[in-house]
Amino acid sequence: MKTLKILKQIGYIVSFAMITACSGMDETYKDFIGDSPIVYLQKFDPEFIKVQSGREKVKISLPPTSDPRIDYAQITWVNGTYIKKVPIIYKEPTVFVLEENLPEGMYDFVITNHTEDGLYSISSSVTGETYGATYESYLRNRNIQKIEFDMTANDMTLYFPVLSDSIIQGTEMKCVKECVENLQ
Repeated sequence: MKTLKILKQIGYIVSFAMITACSGMDETYKDFIGDSPIVYLQKFDPEFIKVQSGREKVKISLPPTSDPRIDYAQITWVNGTYIKKVPIIYKEPTVFVLEENLPEGMYDFVITNHTEDGLYSISSSVTGETYGATYESYLRNRNIQKIEFDMTANDMTLYFPVLSDSIIQGTEMKCVKECVENLQ
């Protein structure tokens, strides 16, 4: 009986200590944020950010913003080693090229919106790839299926076989001076 009474008293003391020790979740940050809520700028949705690969460069297209407070976007890559700031115009898409002589490889671009007052958004991350000499060394010449000459119209038509590779979007032809002279 005495033991039960002591256990009840210990239970009351522990319960009282737990209730009085608990404070609000943001109690620690009240000194920093005051009574106002934390407000972030609009973040870019990574689904709508387009990264186009190029030779030692990438082209990044950012969607229009709906937050008029955004002054510029800060793009970082290689774990924040490199930084580029790009001005943002409200409700207009932003397109820019990173021509930083990027070595061939995959890059993770982290994009954060900023104001001149120091506000910033949550970061968005997109991946892009740059090409170089190694990639170009793996490209193969494309076969020509058929060539037709029309001497009256001074016209030549080249036919290429259908590609099974959906990544290839076009073929570039280079014709040197001797080639042009031989056709005439």
